[in-house]
Amino acid sequence: MSRFSASEYDQAGSITILVASVLKPIRDIRHYHKLSWALKRHLPAARFYFAGYGKPQAANEFCLFQGERLSFARLWASCRLLWLMWRLRPQVVMVCSLELLPAAWCYRLFFGAYLILDLQENYEANVRTHEGYRLRLLWAYIVRLCYRFFLPRVQCVLYAEACYAEEIEWLRKHPHALWIANKVRRHALPLAAASPFRLVVTGTLSRLFGLYEAVVLCRKLHALDARYHLVLAGQLSPALSAEELNFLNLPFIDNRQAAFEPVDYATIERCLQQGGTGLMLYHPKASIAGRIPTKLYEYLSWAMPIVGTAHPLWIHTAELYAPKSYYPLPLSQIEDPSTIAKLHEWLMQARRYTPEPTVFFETTEAPKLQAVAQQIEAHCLQRLERIKRK
Repeated sequence: MSRFSASEYDQAGSITILVASVLKPIRDIRHYHKLSWALKRHLPAARFYFAGYGKPQAANEFCLFQGERLSFARLWASCRLLWLMWRLRPQVVMVCSLELLPAAWCYRLFFGAYLILDLQENYEANVRTHEGYRLRLLWAYIVRLCYRFFLPRVQCVLYAEACYAEEIEWLRKHPHALWIANKVRRHALPLAAASPFRLVVTGTLSRLFGLYEAVVLCRKLHALDARYHLVLAGQLSPALSAEELNFLNLPFIDNRQAAFEPVDYATIERCLQQGGTGLMLYHPKASIAGRIPTKLYEYLSWAMPIVGTAHPLWIHTAELYAPKSYYPLPLSQIEDPSTIAKLHEWLMQARRYTPEPTVFFETTEAPKLQAVAQQIEAHCLQRLERIKRK
């Protein structure tokens, strides 16, 4: 049976790491710009390869899937990953999609790789509470079985939200589970001038995440002052109806950075760089009750005032980094004239602030990955010693 050779871990300590996802872009903000970047700092000799959604832009990038989210072509992503692992023979495999875990585990079983799961979502909770899924209880049960079988067999689990440790029993029991919050990397670009009339929504653009409410809010504010306009930058949900999509063509809406395919983070960052007021008008949902959306950290890092759902955790988080930067807006009052007038007054008086250093990934999250890097090095050295003894 094929195993790693001693030459694959050379004298310089070079380690090959493959990072794979299905629906996330190859250069995803979390696994590419944060996790891999931080691991590279702790493992400077490591060679990284990336596989995910979309067209590769470099020699170390590969396409696992490209097409509609629910197409049959998606079933081949795991097969492509198996072929890619056979070709590259990585010592470390990080999977960022639960559906890739069986293929990665099989590779680990036969080749002794160090396996990392980056748990960006609680998939069981998402499926169980999402009304758009057929047979959602059955799918949720299948996801739960995957958690039960695979999580104990993964050497390291990184998870994006602190609440996942409470929600997922097998994650809570894992000896090497590490919470890596979705904070943003420090940006060298200067902060934009205050622009309260520029309302911004980034990330996933869907009904659940308040796209309709953002349009309604901007329309009400635009009627009050014609300078108000809405900028959308992110991926449109395929569940949006034709009528809802027509709303996005209103004259006060800039939808040039909105698309049905994943949007590159550089596009999101250029949008945020121009400043404005960040909107987070999420609908109350059990699956997101304990989550802190990435856009909250993004808006705070760019010193933007935030208008969002009256969510205690989000208000508390915003207060930690920038007191009085978050305006809680009850969704039931979004069309009330007095509510709109009060919001307009708050936006005109919103103060500028300097982002706290602890809002950035480098300050609090990147140092946590040093322990993972040490585990990877120890694993590879043990593998090398076993090979030499043979």
